[in-house]
Amino acid sequence: PPAPRLLEAMLETIRHRGPDDGGVWSLAPAALGARRLSIIDLAGGHQPLSDESGRFWIVYNGEVYNFRELRSRMEKEGARFRTGTDTEVVVQWFARRGEEGIGDLNGSFAFAIWARRDRRLWVGRDRCGKKPAYYALLEDGIVCGSELRTVAAHPRVERRIAPASLAKCFAYDFVPSPATPLAGVGKLEPATFLRWEAGRASTHRYWSPPAPEPFGGDAEERIRETLRRGVKRRLVSDVPLGVLLSGGVDSSAVSALARTEGAPLRSFSISFD
Repeated sequence: PPAPRLLEAMLETIRHRGPDDGGVWSLAPAALGARRLSIIDLAGGHQPLSDESGRFWIVYNGEVYNFRELRSRMEKEGARFRTGTDTEVVVQWFARRGEEGIGDLNGSFAFAIWARRDRRLWVGRDRCGKKPAYYALLEDGIVCGSELRTVAAHPRVERRIAPASLAKCFAYDFVPSPATPLAGVGKLEPATFLRWEAGRASTHRYWSPPAPEPFGGDAEERIRETLRRGVKRRLVSDVPLGVLLSGGVDSSAVSALARTEGAPLRSFSISFD
């Protein structure tokens, strides 16, 4: 594992993503670190966090919207929880369902889960790739993080521009996954997890968009209900909710549906010269 100072330096690159809390956990040959933006269970969500047995350890970014349903199912199976966070639900769910359970997570997230006894690492990303996950494979290990600069902060990660990625950046204004601007760093694709073990890494797609169904005559109501359900899932929070109200159709619809659900909102508008 990296020296504590190195891990702290890597975490400093994502302090803006998690200004509320930070933590590290290290047990050779692995080390995990996290920065946290507190949204659910403000006092109890310190990371890294383990499952009941202490076999699996997680660092996690984002939200799983159906965590209460998954928690209820596990509690009926006898699971016990120490916190009210979705982070603990994710690691407990993974401990029971393994790779097959990743597709049950409905949310916006990225995670890294380390299995102590198996010396195996999983890095996962949500279905649509809302939360980023970068990684670099070394001769004897792997480095991963929420931003490119986090991975590049490791001294053994080469900071060499990839010409093909530069060309894509000029063509598309971004570098499509799994490439990044750096030759030795990859970005996990949406709906994909990476499994690393004994120096070998493999990526696996766990979800694909379902085939479209014909709407029929009730298209308007189905769209309205789908949007309402999606907005409602995202209103779970132990801190005040805010919306970026740009004045467009989508932000106006989201704001109106959130108010219909009774959510107290603060709205923000931003302009640029």
